[in-house]
Amino acid sequence: MAITSDNGTIVIDGEHIAVFQILRVGFALRTEVRTGMKMSHGSIMNLAKSYCGSPKRTKKGVLADYVKWMESNGMNADRLK
Repeated sequence: MAITSDNGTIVIDGEHIAVFQILRVGFALRTEVRTGMKMSHGSIMNLAKSYCGSPKRTKKGVLADYVKWMESNGMNADRLK
């Protein structure tokens, strides 16, 4: 996955945007687990559950399933652990 540059223009395709969204959800959920604070833009836990299909009912459990899901899809989730 590389962002290419052509004459000073950065080209980002849909795959890059999707990966960024997956990482954003993971970091937001990790922040909620570590701090106990809630994000102001809806339920991050439900969004993460929709990505990874987790049956868990706690943020910590969903985060663990989310990390496993990311790793099973070839993404590096080391910073979310």
